[in-house]
Amino acid sequence: MGESHDKEGAKVIVGDVIEVLEIDARLTEYLDEEDIASLLVIVGMRLEVKSINSDGSMVVTHMNRYGDIVGGHDVAIFPKGAKIVRRP
Repeated sequence: MGESHDKEGAKVIVGDVIEVLEIDARLTEYLDEEDIASLLVIVGMRLEVKSINSDGSMVVTHMNRYGDIVGGHDVAIFPKGAKIVRRP
């Protein structure tokens, strides 16, 4: 677990809340259109940083509800795609 920074160079640590500004193309290049669309819904959302990868990407969790079924996925957000909005 390390630290990262947002697109403006502000330090980001685990527990911070970031606004997702974009999803890096490296995450979508091998996905089909439906999976890309489900990933892009988090752009504009404010999500808590759960961990930070060694490459500086920040891991956030997005939960979905499909009727009575709840599911989610972790997404790596790279610094250019994040803006810090709140510290814990």
